[in-house]
Amino acid sequence: MKHLISLSYDLSFQGNYSELYKWLDSKKALECGDSYCRLVYDFKTVKKIESEEDTKVMVKEIRDDLLKAVQFGANDRIYIMADFYVKGKIQMAGMFLVGKRKQENPWDGASGQIDFQQELDA
Repeated sequence: MKHLISLSYDLSFQGNYSELYKWLDSKKALECGDSYCRLVYDFKTVKKIESEEDTKVMVKEIRDDLLKAVQFGANDRIYIMADFYVKGKIQMAGMFLVGKRKQENPWDGASGQIDFQQELDA
């Protein structure tokens, strides 16, 4: 089953870009901005997205494919976004295939808004 996906990649300073780029090129990915691309991935294990189990199988397939092709470092991250079957319906969703979300957003506090829910430091 061919399915449109987007990938965001954040590799460390010495990340293995050559292997990742070789993999992306083999999938005919299109560059969509810094460290962001889209591609049509041909899933072999799922014929149609009809359940959350199908989504799990799809995520596992593409993750395994990436891990086979690219040696990732401890701080490297790959995030996938696509229409997946989640919470009883097909909807846009995403998750990390490699790595995880950082504890804090780099933009926290940039708007100058004060969060009155915080505890006072005394």
